Amino acid sequence: MNDTPTPSPRRAFGRSWSDFQPTEAETKLAEAAGTGEGCVLGNEVPEKATLENTIRAGFLRFLALGGDESTPVHETGVRLRYAFIKGALDLLGAKLPFDLTLQGCRFDSPIVLQGARGRTISLEGSHLVGFMGDRLRLDGGLFLLKVHAAGATRLAGARIKGDFTCSGGKFNSADGSALHFDGAEIGGAVFLNGGFHARGATRLAGARIAGDLTCNGGRFENAGDYALACDNAKIDGALFFCNEKNAKGENFLAHAEGIVSFAHAEIGTLRDDPALWSEHSLHLEGFRYQRITSMSPLDAKTRIKWLYKQQKRFLEGENFALQPWTHLAKVLREQGHFREAADVDIAREDLLREVGRIAPRPSLRGWWKYLLTPVNERAERDPKFSTSAQAKLLLNLVPWVAHWFYGRFSGYGYKPECVVYIAFASWLGFAALYSCAASRGVFAPSSPPVFQNKDYEHCRPEAPATPANGKAKIGNWTKCPGLPGEYTSFSALAYSADLILPVVSLSQAKDWTPITEGDPWLSLGYWVRRATWFEEIFGWVAALTLAAIASGLVKRRDGE
Repeated sequence: MNDTPTPSPRRAFGRSWSDFQPTEAETKLAEAAGTGEGCVLGNEVPEKATLENTIRAGFLRFLALGGDESTPVHETGVRLRYAFIKGALDLLGAKLPFDLTLQGCRFDSPIVLQGARGRTISLEGSHLVGFMGDRLRLDGGLFLLKVHAAGATRLAGARIKGDFTCSGGKFNSADGSALHFDGAEIGGAVFLNGGFHARGATRLAGARIAGDLTCNGGRFENAGDYALACDNAKIDGALFFCNEKNAKGENFLAHAEGIVSFAHAEIGTLRDDPALWSEHSLHLEGFRYQRITSMSPLDAKTRIKWLYKQQKRFLEGENFALQPWTHLAKVLREQGHFREAADVDIAREDLLREVGRIAPRPSLRGWWKYLLTPVNERAERDPKFSTSAQAKLLLNLVPWVAHWFYGRFSGYGYKPECVVYIAFASWLGFAALYSCAASRGVFAPSSPPVFQNKDYEHCRPEAPATPANGKAKIGNWTKCPGLPGEYTSFSALAYSADLILPVVSLSQAKDWTPITEGDPWLSLGYWVRRATWFEEIFGWVAALTLAAIASGLVKRRDGE
């Protein structure tokens, strides 16, 4: 029987205690890691390295990877506070079997965790010069609370099953991204709040967040470029962007200086203060949210101002972004805020006309100049204002004016009650006109047997003082008591209603008509007759508009 002991498997350099000559501080850390206790090497974040607080990055890596047989690490992991970490902590592609907690530590070189796998990593209150965590895989969370990062913090393509917390962190990148986790997948929530401050771009493009994205009290600064980029991000929870007050009574004001993009992003709930977004900073094309919380402003005036904070290029001409307007109206309508949704739809249509999306905005300046120029001088003064130019102006003017009128008349179909109100006011207004005209003898029977009957001669306005029939002169057909009983009595209200209601006949318009005598331009009856034409046309327009709105032929919902 062979009693020769089996040799221990060879280890790569840096994976054995014998590869190091541990200092007193490192020995203390190794002992604490073996018993599951925390190792504290000071009272605050160290400003410089000393023998009492310095831990070599290679030795820390040795413990983070589980130590060896002679220096095992407790299942609670490595817990170190207020240490100065010297050298680059290189964990590229490594597998960390336990949690790694480094609180209040100062690093003089970047942390490399690209492609690494682990449980939970906490760097709370630490000072970093860079964090390279692309493709990092964590079964727990990543905690960068109150971290001061002087270089880029990268987590592109990372997969974190728990929360990603940067509350109170200061991230500063002289060029490029301060915090970059494009394409990351977060199984919990993301916290960029509590005094979070990023100088440089904060990028979440294509990120997938199962919880909330909390930016309350966060400051995102990258003037002239992207301050917060969430293009194509998907957030199952809520997006928070409001001011914040913590338990200590400290106020943190949310602010974004630079472009804020939610282009084609999707979130569950929007909880923001629209006043906090900077002017002309938003990119909202394709941005979709299922609801706006009742704790955020829901009135149309505030939300329309929010949409006007989009970048100017999305509020002009061919680049006009229609989707943010239609989606806001859709969400408000689904939440039962129908009036606010209608106001948003109306504001959208007004802006579409102003930016020339309905028809090129007509300029009448050249038109009036052309009309005021003598005919024989027009070609000489303005040869470019040809017949084709005039035709083009008219072709643009007709849809522009029609759209404007439709908006004023019925709110583009989103406020059909406006048609009813205008029709009601018109009915009373025209009735007052007809009543005044009737008192002046303008109306007469339209039936020839009645109008030409000499028995009613005393009812004519021009009747002699003593008519041939010997009856007293009345001089007003509408007040004539001798008309046949079956003949309709004149009523100004009924007459106006008869004209304005095209599908209703009250026999007023059939039995009574204005009298036109003498010079038509000076005749009251001439103008009353044209008023009846106008009211009748108006009645048909109003009725057809209401019918079209009711049948959905005119009113557009959600951009369809």
